[in-house]
Amino acid sequence: MVSDLVVDYKGRRDRLVSGLNAIPGVSCQLPQGAIYAFSNVGSFGVPVRQLANRLLIDAGVAVLPGTDFGEFGESYIRLCFATALEDIDAALERISRFLDQEL
Repeated sequence: MVSDLVVDYKGRRDRLVSGLNAIPGVSCQLPQGAIYAFSNVGSFGVPVRQLANRLLIDAGVAVLPGTDFGEFGESYIRLCFATALEDIDAALERISRFLDQEL
């Protein structure tokens, strides 16, 4: 049923956003009607395309650099939450560990 799916995706969204906001230096507003979150990572001082590549290679987490969506996306990465909660939790752990140890 569609209402069950909406509740499920809200839970995934909330888990991802709260997890991102718990990482020092990362901030993320609650998206309203999308299956992705746009998270600000500008405090790390690394070009966002470089950060996205390092997250993929060094942490095993695929994100898109905000610059793929326009010139004002330099401080942002985009993460999709249309996946299992276990995968969201694993990605958050990997991102947190990478940002804490590598940057």
